[in-house]
Formats: sequence, structure tokens, C-alpha cells
Amino acid sequence: MMEQSLISDPGSIDEVVEAEEVKSKNKNSKNLSSCMIKYTNDIKLIYKDKICPPVIDPDLNLFTGDFGSCPDVNNFYLKKVICVAPHLNFSKFKNEIKCSACSTVLNTKGWSKNIRNVHDLDGVCYAMFYNYTCKTRSCKEFNKEVHAYSKDDNDNFKVILPLNLRDVYGISLTAKSGFTSALVQYIIDDALTSKSFYSTGEGIHSFRVQRFLHKKELYLIYVKAYAEILKRDLLLGIIDNVTVERKVREVKPFSSLHDENGYNESPRPSDNYIVALFMSFVTHNKGKMEQFIDEIPVFKTVSVDHTFNSQNRTYDIDSRSSVRRVRRLSERYKEMKKKEKK
Repeated sequence: MMEQSLISDPGSIDEVVEAEEVKSKNKNSKNLSSCMIKYTNDIKLIYKDKICPPVIDPDLNLFTGDFGSCPDVNNFYLKKVICVAPHLNFSKFKNEIKCSACSTVLNTKGWSKNIRNVHDLDGVCYAMFYNYTCKTRSCKEFNKEVHAYSKDDNDNFKVILPLNLRDVYGISLTAKSGFTSALVQYIIDDALTSKSFYSTGEGIHSFRVQRFLHKKELYLIYVKAYAEILKRDLLLGIIDNVTVERKVREVKPFSSLHDENGYNESPRPSDNYIVALFMSFVTHNKGKMEQFIDEIPVFKTVSVDHTFNSQNRTYDIDSRSSVRRVRRLSERYKEMKKKEKK
């Protein structure tokens, strides 16, 4: 069952995030590590006016590096970056990115300096935004810089995007940070299986630790390969002991999980953050969830007690049963209906 103490009143998702931001600042933590600052600045320069992928995953570059050379540990600290620049991500629709106030095509301005932390399952990733401006003088948004996720006071997007392009990025923003749809789905699925929010948080923690250990192990593989090359060159007389010692000292150890100048990962979102996400989802999807629960078929189940005389006992399937079981029951229900029609 869900823990009553956690769901009392965590506050809105924006309030919870703001509280966590203040808490982290009191610990003197930084938004981005030094290697991530350099990495995001490089992305802005490379994709200033070029076609840009919606998601840039630095892990892919780890397998294209010079295996056997001295590995740069900073490359293993880099996180995924979501580049929200619709005209660069989907150039086919660059003339369909419009102002919601006057419906005219927006002008491009440049990459925003603001980079958001976005909570994902296996760690924090980052979102970069390309700014646009409306040049219609009669428009209330004239010359104001906006991006694809900017909202007005009524919680409506200020930028009109064609089709469902905004859904491609798979993120939602709060006042201070953001979260991915994968994280929300994981929390909702766990809630439907009657797990506590604390258990959900520990599950997210496990994802992040496993990711950290995987990156660390991969780095050690590169270091071992480099050590073998040095050993070979020493045996062949290509280098001497002094050179080997100097090169070994150049190899840096892997940082801890929470090192601000290294891997820089938060172990898990707080329980209040998880509860606030759940409450926010339920509030905005109340109709869908009620429909989902109403459509769960209920079957009568017979339980036989072998100790005493057989008794027919029935119970109703709990609506918080696992999603997989719900789907199986739904499929069985449809099959029974088909047989009845025949």
C-alpha cells in the first residue's frame, strides 16, 4: 500500500522542485560539471545553424574513440543532452513554427543560456533550448524570446509546433528543472502495483547506480588496454621506465557518484519529488485513469480449501493489480466476449 505519510500534501511539482533546488544550493552543488559546460558549449557552436539531432548521446562516441590510447575520464562523465530546436531538428517544418498569439512564423534567435536538469530513470540528463522571436509589431509577444516549451499565464504553449513534434522530445518542464516521460511512466506503473513511493525511489536509485558502475567498468577496460600497450612498448624498448611512470600518472581515477566535478549524479529523486510527479499526473489525467480502472474486467475466482469441505469463495481483483496482469485479464475478457457472440 502507498505510504500515507508521503501522500499527505507534498505540494505542487514546481514547489517541490524549487525546495530541492534551494536545498542543493545550500550544499554548494553546481548545475553542470565543468566537462558538461564545455560539452554543451561545443554543441551550441557545432549546431548553431546546422541540422541537429533531437537527442545527443555522448556514450555513442565512447565506442568510436582510439582504443588503446590514454582515455580521457571526462568523456565518461558526459550526460545525454536533449536539443530542443525544432527548426534544426525537423528542417522540413521550419516554416511552420509559429507564434501562438498571432500565428505568424517565428524568427530564430539563438541557443538559450539556460540549460535545464531533466530527471530520467538512469540519471539526470540536460535540455538545451533554441530561442525564437515574433517580429509582428502588433503582437503582444513582439520581440520577446521564447522556446518550444515556453508557457503563458494560462499554462498554454507560446510556440505552435506542427503535428506532435513536441512529444518527440519526451520531456516536461517545471519552473526549475524537468522530467522525462519514461520516469513518469515508471512511477505510475509502480503505483499501480501497490508499491510504496519509497520503493519506487529505491528502484530509480538502482537504475542510476547500475549506470554509474557500467560507465566506471567501461573506463577501466580502456585503462587496461592502455596499460597493455605501455607494457608492450616497454618490452620492445620503444619507451623507458621513466616514460611509463609519467604516462601512468596521467591516467586519472574515476570519480564518485556524487562528485560535482566528476560524474555529478544525484542518487535518486526525493520521495516528495516522486509523490508530486504522481499527483501531477493523476490531476492532469484523472479522466483517463478513471476510464482505465472502470474498464478493468472483474472475474469470479473459486478457491478450494482441501482441509475442510470445499467452499466457494469469491473476491474482486484489486484495481491496483500489476499492469501486466490487467492486460492479460483484459485480453481474456475480450476472448470470452468473442466466444459468447459466436
